[in-house]
Amino acid sequence: RRVLFRSKDGSLFPVDIHLGVLERAGSRLYVAVLRDATEALRESEARLRATFEQAAVGIAHVGLDRRLLLANDKFCEISKYAREELLGKNHRILNSGYHPPEMFQDMWKTIAGGNVWKGEIRNRAKDGSPYWVSSTIVPLMNDHGEIEKYVSIRTDITQRKWVEETLRRSEEHTSELQSPCNLVC
Repeated sequence: RRVLFRSKDGSLFPVDIHLGVLERAGSRLYVAVLRDATEALRESEARLRATFEQAAVGIAHVGLDRRLLLANDKFCEISKYAREELLGKNHRILNSGYHPPEMFQDMWKTIAGGNVWKGEIRNRAKDGSPYWVSSTIVPLMNDHGEIEKYVSIRTDITQRKWVEETLRRSEEHTSELQSPCNLVC
């Protein structure tokens, strides 16, 4: 189990505690092995950071004030914004105006209530082009059960939406050509 210890200077550091029982000649000896976990925690955080940056999906951390705290490379690639242009900004920077405000109100109500929200969103990239993402937004809680921030995980589905729209238009055109009025009138 990992716990935090306080050093002489008042700073906190992680310690791994392993408990065991030794039985010998009818008596029990309880043993605790303590190990400074600072380096292990640094390595774990470095691996997590690398995974975050190299993920095949866009990932962003959003604060309670709805401003972007972190954005990985894929998030930046999809939105065509540099990380520096996104951090500290509200997600409205990506709003394409396609969805009604009620959709976003419902989304914020859901995640502020501690629940996961999933949906498809049409955004606007820095160059003005529209793009679609399948988004999952998860509230992250602190040790007291309070929401600390939100994590947004986004998959670019622009190509799929383009194919769906092309197919829909093709089907409309085909049904217009097959209508009895077009054949007889």
